Amino acid sequence: MKVFNTVTGITGIASFIFLLFPDSLSEVLKLGTTRLIVLCIFIICATTLIHSLIAFIIMRVKSSSGSVMAKKTPVEIIRRPEGHHYFVQDGICRHIPDPPTYEYLGMFLGFTWLDARTMLFDDIKKKYSIGEPLPSIESFFPK
Repeated sequence: MKVFNTVTGITGIASFIFLLFPDSLSEVLKLGTTRLIVLCIFIICATTLIHSLIAFIIMRVKSSSGSVMAKKTPVEIIRRPEGHHYFVQDGICRHIPDPPTYEYLGMFLGFTWLDARTMLFDDIKKKYSIGEPLPSIESFFPK
């Protein structure tokens, strides 16, 4: 799909240029096959570069203003040896009640089961404030 969009965009740009400057089409037709291929590759690379720069600038501006991506506060996932998992954010440790809730949070915050580090509960209490347990995602989507 990306290749199709690129080819379509380049074809549109080339058509627009040839409509504005009809004499340039006759000059292009005078080029040899090798030069024409090199010219096409150059135009594709230049167009892709310009498109990428514009997209990068737009995403930088929108992400810094907060309109596209919310700023994520770093989170930490802790696992007790007994198997209980905890979500730590802003120094507050909250119990994750079940695997569906863990996976749901992981989808949005970018963590997996492998990201949890093991700590004893006494160490957790020393390092973090213990908050209310997180609500189960299953309570919002009954079977």
